[in-house]
Amino acid sequence: GTSDPFFVILARPFPSISYPYHWDLKKQQKLTLKSKAPVYKSEVVKHTLKPTWKTFEISVAQLGGMDNDFIIQVFDHNRNGVHDFIGEFTTTVREMLMPQNKFRIANPKKSYSNLIPNSGVFIFQRIIANTPKAVIPPIGFTIRFRAEKVERKDLLGLANSDPFLAVVSRPYESEYSLRTYLSETILNSRSPQWRPFTLEVAQTGGMDEPF
Repeated sequence: GTSDPFFVILARPFPSISYPYHWDLKKQQKLTLKSKAPVYKSEVVKHTLKPTWKTFEISVAQLGGMDNDFIIQVFDHNRNGVHDFIGEFTTTVREMLMPQNKFRIANPKKSYSNLIPNSGVFIFQRIIANTPKAVIPPIGFTIRFRAEKVERKDLLGLANSDPFLAVVSRPYESEYSLRTYLSETILNSRSPQWRPFTLEVAQTGGMDEPF
């Protein structure tokens, strides 16, 4: 018979600022120190014992670095979602890049012999190193602000407000905070939307300076 094989890569990724901001990074760091998480899943190749999967891209950081081990597990796909475990092996990025990059697939619960030494061989056919692209930080941003349910301030809180906004920041190499932008006034509105404006990074003191 044949199989419908696919594989999953389990690794401990490096914590990265590229994670979405709503992730709990402390929890993520604690998790990745103790266990491996799926970082890639291949497509299923139907009816074969010699699968060739599609080329894919994965970063060294996703695999935990050059010398941290990661696991590749191979499964036989089933329609009911309960897939049969074929076997696995452990390697590192550095080992993966060696000329003899063939790995024995084994199921820890199986016994092997000289006649059946493994559950298959996993071969890295081609590996291309992608050089990182230079990231040029922006010099500024075009921003559009709006607000909702602005507090009523006119006629003792009986009438709508006439809101405007001001940006106060400490520009680069300045000792004092300054008003670096003043918007137009939106008359009689609790849901103002101001015109777009451009704010330079240097005006705010840098990418990580509060304003």
